[in-house]
Amino acid sequence: MDRRGIAKPIATESRTFSDPRFSPDGKHVAVTVLAPGQGLAGDIWTLDLEQATLSRLTFGGLHQFPAWSPDGREILIVKRFMGLVSAPASGGAVDSVLGNPHVLDGELSHDGRTIVLRQPGVPGDLYYARRDSIDRPHPFVVSPFDERSAALSQNDRWLAYVSNETGRDEVYVRPFPEGGGRWQVSTAGGSEPRWRRDGQELFYRNADTLIAVQVTTQPGFAVGKRTPLFTGEYVSNTRHATYDVHADGQHFVFVTGDRTEATDLILVQNLFSPARSSSPGLR
Repeated sequence: MDRRGIAKPIATESRTFSDPRFSPDGKHVAVTVLAPGQGLAGDIWTLDLEQATLSRLTFGGLHQFPAWSPDGREILIVKRFMGLVSAPASGGAVDSVLGNPHVLDGELSHDGRTIVLRQPGVPGDLYYARRDSIDRPHPFVVSPFDERSAALSQNDRWLAYVSNETGRDEVYVRPFPEGGGRWQVSTAGGSEPRWRRDGQELFYRNADTLIAVQVTTQPGFAVGKRTPLFTGEYVSNTRHATYDVHADGQHFVFVTGDRTEATDLILVQNLFSPARSSSPGLR
C-alpha cells in the first residue's frame, strides 16, 4: 500500500509464502514457499522485484527462514535435521553446511561473522555463535521465559527480541553481544521486531497494527515516540517476523491471505495512513 492505501502485488502468482526478506540492495526478496504438511518449512525462492520473476533456490521441502549475507551473494537457510546451510543467491545447490542441527532459526550479523540462534526448548532461549564455530554457541538471553524473534541492528550493537516475561509478548532491546541492561520497546503487547537500516527506527507488530518506534543508539539506547503506521490483516507469526523492511525504511513486504491457502506478496510503500487490504497475496 502507498500513502493512499493502494496495495502493489509483487509476485505474479499466488503461492503459500512465508518469511520474506529483502536483499541488501533491495532488488530481490528471498521467501519460503511452504510445502504441504511441513508447517513453516518448504523451499526457498528468490523474487526479482524489477522483473517480477520467481526463481527456486532449494528442493526437498525442508527449508525455512532465509537470511541474506551482507554482500547479497549467499542466503543462509535453516534446513530441518541439518541446521544452518548456505546457498548461492544466484542459484545452484547448497554449497556449505554450517552445522548445529538443533537450530530453529538464525539471524546473521551484518558483518557476516556471527549468528544469533534460537534452539529447541520450552521456553526458548537465544544464543549466538561465530559462523566458523556454529556448534559452540554462547548464551545470550537464557531465562525461565520464552525468548525469540531476534533482530540485529545494522551496526550489530543492539539485539531486539520478543519475551513473555511480563506474562504477554513484548519487544525488548539489549546490547550485543555483551548483554547487560535491557529496554522494553513495545507497550500493551508486541512481536516481530525489525530495524530500519539507519538504526533510528524499530518496527514491531501489535496484533494487526504495525508500529514504528523512534530509537536512539548513540551513545546509548533510548526509546522515543511510538507511532501506529497502519492496520491490515497480514499473515503473522509471533515466533519469527513474517514481514520485512526495505533499506529505504519507507517500503515493507508482507504476506496476505491465510496459511491454509495460496498467498501473495505485497509491497507496502510510505505507510503513514491507515489502510486494509481485502485480497489475499504476497505484496
